[in-house]
Amino acid sequence: MPEGPRAAGSGSPPAPPAPQKAPDRKDSSGAKDSQAPEDSRPEGSAGPADRPPAAASPQPAVTVTSPQHRPQPQARHQYGWRSPGQETSLPYLILDIGANPSGNPELAAAMVKAAAAAGAPAVKFQAYAVKDFIHPRNKSYNEMLAGEMPYGLIEDMAKLSHDLGMRCGVTVFSPEGIDRALACKADFIKIASGDINYLALIREAANAGPPLILSTGASTNKDVRRVLGLLNSMDKRPAAILQCTSLYPAPATSCYLAVMAEWLSQGLPAGFSDHSMGVSGPLFAYALGAVTVEKHFTTDRTLPGGDNFMSLLPEQVSIITSGARNVMPPAGGPLLETGARESVYFGQRVKRIFHGEDRRAVRRVACAARRLPKGTALRTHNLKFLRLGPEVEGRFLGPGSPYKDARLLRDVELLEPITEDMVEPAPGIGRKQPQPPEPPA
Repeated sequence: MPEGPRAAGSGSPPAPPAPQKAPDRKDSSGAKDSQAPEDSRPEGSAGPADRPPAAASPQPAVTVTSPQHRPQPQARHQYGWRSPGQETSLPYLILDIGANPSGNPELAAAMVKAAAAAGAPAVKFQAYAVKDFIHPRNKSYNEMLAGEMPYGLIEDMAKLSHDLGMRCGVTVFSPEGIDRALACKADFIKIASGDINYLALIREAANAGPPLILSTGASTNKDVRRVLGLLNSMDKRPAAILQCTSLYPAPATSCYLAVMAEWLSQGLPAGFSDHSMGVSGPLFAYALGAVTVEKHFTTDRTLPGGDNFMSLLPEQVSIITSGARNVMPPAGGPLLETGARESVYFGQRVKRIFHGEDRRAVRRVACAARRLPKGTALRTHNLKFLRLGPEVEGRFLGPGSPYKDARLLRDVELLEPITEDMVEPAPGIGRKQPQPPEPPA
């Protein structure tokens, strides 16, 4: 299941921002959610690619920019991440160990040690309890349960990573996961692709303190614009926003590094979460100026479970970290950037859902957290947002739906998914939202 930056120049890097007090969790749906535009498409369902962002959006529209006239990215390396003891900035590579150890402490420790020996600056784990984000009817429930790592083991692996001179990040899927990330002194917090519309979770993660990384698989320009608008309204800035294609493995032609290049041209701290095989994708991303690259990592591709079959091996990590020094601008020069732009990895510039990506597989739907009688007003405290899976059809409410205070038209049982026709319509539910005008050509 999928997922920064380096300091510019020499000298000591600035410290990451100090942790802030997390917001009240009694009802994190909050009024601020309504400040960001909502998808007219129902949550948990697939649909056609969205239009390019409107000119009135708080984020600049994606535009065609030639390499020769592309503006320099702004504040791309604001967090100044580098591994302890390094005198020069290195490309920031995050090795996602994730669920690859399948909860085995010895195997997890072996993977952390192998990552350190290969020269990786950072590793990442995924802090989740399956029951908090996968519905029991989801076909992947048991598979995810087999890969679940106890929170205590993640804390141990974070300490080991720090002892070995690496940073350690955590992907979070719930408020409890954010608490565990803080408990293990995570150097950054990651939001998975499937949760880019889970604005309440993103708001809490942004307020937690550690730098925030966002992944964008199975997403559109509208999804990205909305989450960046939320963070702007909070006066927050992500440490990195990663172009990603939610296919396992992803064909090179689906990587669309052009999207990352356009974000960089807009001054966004853009990077690449790579699900393709091999080392070419990361090297092309670095040649284009990626602030960070993330790849799954293992010590043995024949291990069962997780993403072992498509993960980097230690010897490939060494190739990336050494090769990236030679391709990163400005040392690499325009020749290497031109080569990256001519590669099959570059693709199209507009962020859209690639053929084969299924939003329903990774997006969450609203389910009853307990038995809810007819007439109950929906609020965050009586809902659980779970991945139902693509096999179940329906127009489900989701974390990005304007569900707040909508009342149930019938009794709903524990963990029953809630569809639009089960609630008294609230503003926006079941209605086509007006689309902004197309930006000028």
